[in-house]
Amino acid sequence: MRLRHDREHSKRNNWLLIKRQDGYEREGNGEDILEEDRSIASNRSMEAIAAGKKCAGKGSSFKANAIWRSNRNGGEEARAAVAGPARQKSVRSPRKGASSMPPFIPPQLCKRVGRPPSGGDWVHEIKLDGYRTQLRVEDGEAVMRTRKGLDWTDKFAAVAEAGRGLPECIIDGEVVALDPRGAPDFAGLQATLSEGRSRDFTYFVFDLLFAEGEDLRPLPLTGRKERLKKLLSGNGAPNRYIKYVEHFSEPGDAVLKSACNLNLEGIISKRPSAPYQSGRTES
Repeated sequence: MRLRHDREHSKRNNWLLIKRQDGYEREGNGEDILEEDRSIASNRSMEAIAAGKKCAGKGSSFKANAIWRSNRNGGEEARAAVAGPARQKSVRSPRKGASSMPPFIPPQLCKRVGRPPSGGDWVHEIKLDGYRTQLRVEDGEAVMRTRKGLDWTDKFAAVAEAGRGLPECIIDGEVVALDPRGAPDFAGLQATLSEGRSRDFTYFVFDLLFAEGEDLRPLPLTGRKERLKKLLSGNGAPNRYIKYVEHFSEPGDAVLKSACNLNLEGIISKRPSAPYQSGRTES
């Protein structure tokens, strides 16, 4: 919203931005947001916006210098139309010591290095060539979101359906398509996705961020993974669509060599004692 005057009544432009908790807010230092150098409204880059270039696209009605003014007629009606009718929400009584489960947790990201870290304070997982996805289960409803927080439940419908039977939780993992050898196949994943064959996906999970009212992010990685394994095994028969990712305590060079021999993409090295932190860290 553009404000007409500031406190000193100068002629400079002043803007008021109100960011509500709409489910798309993110934790961290904002690196992922800065990487998205593109306007959702006009598809222009920040450089194009600064230069005042109009929206590209035939027949577009977008104006580069468009400004919404709150003091014009119809402003109240427009705001009411955008806001829509008030929604009624049911509120459950929280369990003793329970935490409110967030709608989405920005994922922890890795840094690329030339060689695996050495030492006994590292464990290693196979790097999966797929789509990083977060599964959130609450009240028997499962939602799957990408690393940017986009709702892709419909695209991964079979996995989401398999996750509905889990207890309340937020799980971090990777959706992949497997080739005939049982190895991740990214080209096959894209083809499967475009053809809508969600039953050909497998969700490999490697971290548990939230479970049954408890925020697990402060726990060490090994503790979270142990809780994840118990959560999956406590659901009865092994799940066809959701698989637990084991980690290796052997030296990183040896694990990487084995991954290369199997023509896999690489490995992910993690500190077993580290908490879960959104964004890129040294752990």
